[in-house]
Amino acid sequence: MINGLKDFIEDWKRKKSDDEENNRKCEIFDSQNTTFVKKLWKDIKKGDIIKVQENEYFPADISLINTSEKNGVCYIETKNLDGETNLKFKQANNKLVNISSTIGNFAHFKGSIITKKPNEFIYEFDAKLNLNINNREIINTELDKNSFLLRGC
Repeated sequence: MINGLKDFIEDWKRKKSDDEENNRKCEIFDSQNTTFVKKLWKDIKKGDIIKVQENEYFPADISLINTSEKNGVCYIETKNLDGETNLKFKQANNKLVNISSTIGNFAHFKGSIITKKPNEFIYEFDAKLNLNINNREIINTELDKNSFLLRGC
């Protein structure tokens, strides 16, 4: 009975922590209004374009499209994932940086990311992005672990 009570308390604390995490806010692109709007983390859907500001946590595992820095470069702190407290270098795919810089309005983007099925190689990420812009131009480009950002960083 004591173990059951202890497990219940741990589960309740975990649920409370999960609720706090999922009710954080982030900026998600709204294609109807062609602007970024604040929404809860739990409202993020697959395919959403998310804007992350400096010193904010990533609300989900995401692929980097562009940054405010030159050439789509960013640095992430990964202390929550692997115990280290250093900055790691990440860079968006050059094609995506050029496209998002020139087009500017994400409402014109439609696409899909094709990835491998989940596997035991947790430090690898290989995917292919098929991007359709204005229902005309189709871009096929590779995504790798240098442009993949994990939730909690």
